Amino acid sequence: MREILVADDHPLFRDALKRAILTAWPNALMHEADSVESLQALVDAHADADLLLLDLHMPGANGFSALVHVRSQYPGLPIVVVSAHEERAVVARAIAHGASGYIPKSASVAAIVEAVRSVLAGGVWVPTDANAGPLQPAEADAAARIAELTPQQFRVLAMIAEGLLNK
Repeated sequence: MREILVADDHPLFRDALKRAILTAWPNALMHEADSVESLQALVDAHADADLLLLDLHMPGANGFSALVHVRSQYPGLPIVVVSAHEERAVVARAIAHGASGYIPKSASVAAIVEAVRSVLAGGVWVPTDANAGPLQPAEADAAARIAELTPQQFRVLAMIAEGLLNK
């Protein structure tokens, strides 16, 4: 039985992702998060999950920070980014930051299932018109620093990025 984590702040899109997964794996256990904070608790509780479907733009996330942080805390958990951004550069950066796949939100159910199957089989899946390249050195350095943060340090950094005080 597959255990899939879905992290997206839009309830309708979370539901659509769950339905797409359940068409291929009707007995899959599905768990949801709607923010980076709830994602951290979810991943902590289900560290042995088979896959994480992760939206890049959720409350508490700044760019690829959530991807980098979860990747560093749970290196064995395959992560597929699900995003409305379809630019080649964004896809390439997500893969360079450790995503095992990238699904545009405009993808069909068949494409979502294909991507998930490919990643669960150990592959990397990106849209056919995307190609992945290396990160710029400054971005790679920032990602390495984010990866070293503890969960609490990451929460504080996310709050500071939102303009809150560091108290």
